[in-house]
Parts: sequence; C-alpha cells; structure tokens
Amino acid sequence: MPWPSIWPFTSSSSSDNNKSSKKQDQNQSTTSLFSPPISSTSSTTNQTPDHSLLTRLSTHPLESALLILSISASSILAYRTHQRYLSRIPTASAIPPSFYRRRTLRGLCTSVGDGDNFRLYHAPGGRLLGYFWLPGRRVRAAEANANTGTIDGPWWRPSKAGRRRLKSDDTIHVRLAGVDAPELGHWGNEAQPGAKDALEWLKRYVGGRRVSVRLLKPDQYGRVVGTAWVRKLSSLGMRRDISLEMLREGLACVYEAKAGAEFGGREEKYREAEARAKKARKGMWAVGKKEFESPRDYKTRISGKEAEKEKQKTGQESKASSATGSTMKSIWSVFFGKK
Repeated sequence: MPWPSIWPFTSSSSSDNNKSSKKQDQNQSTTSLFSPPISSTSSTTNQTPDHSLLTRLSTHPLESALLILSISASSILAYRTHQRYLSRIPTASAIPPSFYRRRTLRGLCTSVGDGDNFRLYHAPGGRLLGYFWLPGRRVRAAEANANTGTIDGPWWRPSKAGRRRLKSDDTIHVRLAGVDAPELGHWGNEAQPGAKDALEWLKRYVGGRRVSVRLLKPDQYGRVVGTAWVRKLSSLGMRRDISLEMLREGLACVYEAKAGAEFGGREEKYREAEARAKKARKGMWAVGKKEFESPRDYKTRISGKEAEKEKQKTGQESKASSATGSTMKSIWSVFFGKK
C-alpha cells in the first residue's frame, strides 16, 4: 500500500512511479499466466528450432505421405504425357491401336510414292521441341532424285544438304482416305492416264511441307489410312484437306469399295467435289465415258491379266512335266522292255 502524498513533502512524480510499477506488475502477472515457463537452459543458450525438410517429414507422417503421393502422381502423369503426345512414332506398325480415330499426327512429308499416298516423318511438338533445326534433329526431306518420286524442296525447306537422310523405317506410310488416284505403271504394266499428273501435283502440294494426319485405320499393305491436311500461304494459312483438293482438281475419284472404305466423316463433301469436277471435265474426267476407266476398274483388269498369266504359266509347267514323264517312260521301255 503506497503512502499518501502529503504536500509539500511528497511530489507527483512518486505517485506516477507507483502507478507505472503497478502496471508492470499486472502485465508480468498476465504474461506469466498465458506463456509457458522459460527454462534456464533455453534462456542461456538461445538455440534456434530445426525447420529442415527431413526433420519436418519425420515429425509429420501425414505430410510425408502426401508429398510421396504427389511426387508419384506427377511422375506417372509426366511419363504418360510424354508417351502419348511427345514420343516420336517411327512407322505405321508402331502406332498403338488406341490412337486410331482419336489422334492426329504432325510431321514432315518426306516423299510421295503414288498419287494417293506419301511418307510422313512424325515430329511431335514440331519446331518447339527442336525438330528440323536443333543439332541431331535436323532431317532432310528426301533423296534428290525426281525419277524415284522424291522431293527436291527449295532452300528454305528441310531438304538442305548436310541433314541426315531418312530411310523407309524412319517414316510412316500414309494412304489418303476417301480418294483413289490413277495408278502408275508397276511391274511392267501400263500406267493409267492422268497418273503422272496426280503424282506431280501431290509432290508440289505436300512435298517437304508439314502435314497433319488424322489416323483412321491400318490397311493390308502396312500403311495407315488417314485424312491429311496442309496449311498454304495462298489460303491465308488455313488448312486444306488434301483429298478434297485432289477431287476438286479432277486428279482423283471417290474411293469405291464393297467394304472398308474410310472417309473420316467427309464422304458427302468428297462426292460433291467429284461431281463438280466431273461436270467441268477437269483432269481425269476430260476423256469420254467410253474411254474412262476408274482406278478400281483398272486394278481389277490388271489383276485379271496377272491371274491369266499365272494360269498360263501353270499350264505350261504341267505340260512340260507330263512331256518329261512320257519321255522317261519311252526310254524305260526301250532299254528294259515291257513287262
């Protein structure tokens, strides 16, 4: 209990000091109630707590389990993303069955073998992942030989010398869906009228360019049937359906088959384009109806001729074998006589 201030023996400063000491005592009492006691060792040594990751994981098992699960899930997602979108597919036989009717492959057209098929170098990610310009990922569009149906692109395309040449097992053989171009002469057979025009047009249109192919199905020749697009500067960068453009130019007709024809949902457009080209007598439709022979009829006629040749060859071999047998019988009868 403080002494009462009796003027003039006491001053106001002593009363103020008493009040401040009371407040300090009250503050110390309240802090002592709500704060844990400080040990003598902690006050003397002044140690800092260990906040390292290993110590935190060892003392918090739930956080460590969640961290392990998140790392595992991220690794699996990264692997599946790489396999599905960033892994290069070398050939048509390497395409997973789940990709058909779901995936679109993008790459470089390296060569054109016929009027309705070409070879694609799959380049997932394109230039963003270094294809065609990074060392080790530079490719040459094709062999420099026009007689074999390959591409000689201008200097700004990836056919420049010094880039590695591609083999057939580095590329995907693509068959254009929904169209049938005139057939070139193979194995000594004559070529169809318009076959060379279709081949040269396709080489100029897609040769050495980046092409997108929507996968539809594999065929019996080890190729992949797909709808292919290419972007052209003449169309302001809009992509063009290659099959549709060939039909418009009269360089192909709609593919006709009893079963297994693939159009990628664009059959109506294809037939309309064919009808317009036929009406305008463009390309392969310039000949009369009597002289016109569709690629399907041509292949049927050629296969019939080959079957006839095989039949004649088999008949000649059988005649030769029977003649040989009769000759041996006559020789046996001359030397050993008849029994």
